[in-house]
Amino acid sequence: MRLAVGCSYFVTTANQFQELLRMLDSVYEHVYKIYLVNGRYKEFNHDWDYSPKWTTLILKDKYPNVEVVNCCATQLVKRQIYLEMAGGDNCDYLLVLDSDDYVHPDFRDWDSFYKELEQVFDEEELLYFLWFWVDKTWKCSANPVVMETWQKYIRIHKRPGDQKYHMNHYTWRLKEDNSVNLNSLLAKKTLGGIKLTCDSLYRDEDFLKRKSDWEQADYLQEQSRIWACLNKLEELSHVVFPKQ
Repeated sequence: MRLAVGCSYFVTTANQFQELLRMLDSVYEHVYKIYLVNGRYKEFNHDWDYSPKWTTLILKDKYPNVEVVNCCATQLVKRQIYLEMAGGDNCDYLLVLDSDDYVHPDFRDWDSFYKELEQVFDEEELLYFLWFWVDKTWKCSANPVVMETWQKYIRIHKRPGDQKYHMNHYTWRLKEDNSVNLNSLLAKKTLGGIKLTCDSLYRDEDFLKRKSDWEQADYLQEQSRIWACLNKLEELSHVVFPKQ
């Protein structure tokens, strides 16, 4: 069974690079490939488009199963790349992580995790939850987050090559679905074996400030896309079901 990891990242300091290495160290021995999409989000205010070149050299030397692709684009465009890469390699599952995420050191039963992946492989569902702990040191900006409690996040994609991001960074639909509606794939089950966590210990104040500004702007853009879709549905409803 082919399980891969997808991560969008942008590193600006040597200390922050340690954050990315921490994430990779927690997964690389247990997965088929790791797809890293390097570059700032288009609206993220920074003079650089990509992480320093020396970071890519270290990544390729230390982790043979890592593939690095450079892309400076919007969040949805960047994140779609690792879905496409996983699909191109016929991966069965994709585990999505951010660079400040990592597998919790107390919950790394990979054998049990793989058994659960095998058990659900023939089910129709394509998305699955994992348990996630947001550490108190993680800096929240715009997206509403509950701190210091176990919660469920959708982080597992089955047949990732069949999926695309839809409206925002936490909803997906089938790639073939181009209808004007809110059809999004749903997750029903939570898988065990591994659990995830995150913090902001490796990020300096300058990066966190830039991240906060970008997150708030991106949050508004995502909400506007949902609003536009809802209004389009309202317009269509008057056509299909004319008001008397």
